[in-house]
Amino acid sequence: MGLMWRLVPRDDIGQMIKKLNILSSIFLRGGGAIFALFLQIWIVKNYGGDNYGKYVLFLTVCSLLLIFSKSGVEVNVLKNTAINISNNKNTDGLLISGLVFVLITSVVVVSGVIYFDGLFGFYIADKKFGAINIWACVFFQCGYYVYLGWLRGARKFLKADFLEMLVKNVLLFLVLYLAVFFGWGDNLISFFVVSLLLFLVSVFLSSKVSIGKLDKSEFVMVGSKYFDFLILGVTGFVFFQLDTLILGAYLSDFEVGAYNMVCNFVRLIIFVPMVVASQMQPNAAAYYAQGDYKKLTKIFVRALGVGVSSAVLAYLFLCIYGSNILGMVNEKYSFAVDVIYYLGAAHLVNSIVLITSSVLVVINKSRLAMLAQLVSGGVVFALYLLLIPIYGMVGAAISVFVGLIMVLFLYFASYLNGVRSAFRLPKV
Repeated sequence: MGLMWRLVPRDDIGQMIKKLNILSSIFLRGGGAIFALFLQIWIVKNYGGDNYGKYVLFLTVCSLLLIFSKSGVEVNVLKNTAINISNNKNTDGLLISGLVFVLITSVVVVSGVIYFDGLFGFYIADKKFGAINIWACVFFQCGYYVYLGWLRGARKFLKADFLEMLVKNVLLFLVLYLAVFFGWGDNLISFFVVSLLLFLVSVFLSSKVSIGKLDKSEFVMVGSKYFDFLILGVTGFVFFQLDTLILGAYLSDFEVGAYNMVCNFVRLIIFVPMVVASQMQPNAAAYYAQGDYKKLTKIFVRALGVGVSSAVLAYLFLCIYGSNILGMVNEKYSFAVDVIYYLGAAHLVNSIVLITSSVLVVINKSRLAMLAQLVSGGVVFALYLLLIPIYGMVGAAISVFVGLIMVLFLYFASYLNGVRSAFRLPKV
């Protein structure tokens, strides 16, 4: 065996290992995505359509708090970890700085929001206990995402994918199973338990990290462009989660649950593009830091080819079998099949947006992505208010489609006007 490895050129061995890691990551993320999808189906069948809708609305509000608390920190940790590793520098300080940063932001965000009863009043009997519980949920979730960013920046993709795609979903299943078994229906407590366990597993997987003195420069680094990332996060929320909250005001909990189930299936369209983007990001950050724009452009174009072609195949599959799939989840969900056509088309466009944006944020072009998504997010919000009251779920899907087309148009318009982006980089 040792002789075989010596006979193979080192460059070939490196390429073999790299390809094996990518394939392993795809299978791991694929298995996790399938498990997550079946978990959502299990929740519908065991909690019922109405309770599933309430569960979805609760998680949507929690997601909004996470956006304000971790705004871009995990991306900054990923980016700077990749750069430090390429320069043979220690990365532990970046992880610690990221955790301290989200500790502070989560306290500020939850303190500012908790007294607005419209968001969490339904779930909180005791405000003081509820505030502490929600803060703990938000901090542990933020810490988990910081760990993911650090692992991916260190090119520990398998660990990160194992944590995100399998551990997270298994823990969620176990907690919800126990909740059903014992008749325990508090979504807030369940979310707290899952968040705590996720954070503890993250710490265990990174147990070799040494805790030293907090470096002020690294702390500033992981929190840089907080408001730029916040705008990106909020506009992302407008595109893919605000529709759920607005639908909740016009439709029944059962219909909201049906819409979210459609969202779960159409996310399969962007599964491979998301894997490709996460694998590409650390390399893109390193190539940009080294000034190797030729390699950066090459991996970007290759990622687009792989991501978009897989998205097209997934979309065609859902268009053909979507009605049957929804009927298997719940026989009454088949009425939402039209949403698959429009929302699926939106995610086809999103496959391009995802890969492009993942490059923009690591080559210091996050402001371009921010402006494009901010303008488009405003249009989507207006369309929600206009179309959802009339067309319901289909109106929401059409709004998302139009908004994502606009994002791509603005990226392309910026290119034509000479704005440097992932498509136009400085000459080598």
